[in-house]
Amino acid sequence: MKKLNHQLSFRDERRENPQAPRRLFLRQAGALSLWGAVPAWAQPEAQQSPAAPQPEPLRLGCEAALVNSGLVPAWQRAFTHQTGVALALTAVESTEALQMLDRGEVHMSVTNDPKRELELEQPGLAHGRVLVAGGSFVLVGPSSAAKTLRAAITGAHATSAPIPLLLQTMAKEGVTFLSRTDGSGTHHFEQGLWEWAQVKPEGAWYRRALGDVPHWLHAKEMGACIVLEKGVWLRLAKDSGLVVLADNDPALNIGVHLMRAFRSRHPGGQLFAKWLTGPTGQWVTRRAGYRTAAQARAFT
Repeated sequence: MKKLNHQLSFRDERRENPQAPRRLFLRQAGALSLWGAVPAWAQPEAQQSPAAPQPEPLRLGCEAALVNSGLVPAWQRAFTHQTGVALALTAVESTEALQMLDRGEVHMSVTNDPKRELELEQPGLAHGRVLVAGGSFVLVGPSSAAKTLRAAITGAHATSAPIPLLLQTMAKEGVTFLSRTDGSGTHHFEQGLWEWAQVKPEGAWYRRALGDVPHWLHAKEMGACIVLEKGVWLRLAKDSGLVVLADNDPALNIGVHLMRAFRSRHPGGQLFAKWLTGPTGQWVTRRAGYRTAAQARAFT
């Protein structure tokens, strides 16, 4: 009789309040939780909150050699970890990086091509140019080239001879040299070296690289000499099959600069510039094997 009365009272409650079965169901689910986790089918549906929109990353157009050397990726990891601002890197040659900056396709550029940087900054097409690191280049080639140059240069070892004398001897002896033609900072620096040495690079000994083969690998296959960004060289020296012909010469030093675009702004741009020139950014620069901005001013 008691059971019948309970069933009748439940029916009356459901008739008066249609939500009663749901409350009973939830009470039963709560009882289950006392014995263990509530089964997934017994749990009420979770409210799905809309995902918060992700802020636009700070876009950097970077000289590819400075990315391949590990410098810019080291900045990217440390800066994002410390500030939460994401960096999106586009690794291209310096000429293209600066063109992207001019068109507003990137917020900032990181390049090692001072002459082209000034060509963009001086007419007011970019701004905020600041020295952030000191890089350098090396002249490398096959061991056979080192022997030829050493035999031809009297009174000095080939690796310690002045750069102009080294290049003049290379042209005179017909030592194969492989030039870049890609508009990179390395390419433009190499062209400046020939001008400084007062050598017109032409003839059978002066070759131009293929665009679809890594520069150092092409040189290895040809047995040719090349100018290479030093950070890249330090990463591949053991596997390159090439030896150093000139290194640690002040004439081979170069500054690495950061610039900001006029056509596209990002709220994190100024923060990144301050971080990069500050103590943490400069510490990361030194750890990556590059000179700090202060050292670059002294040695470039």
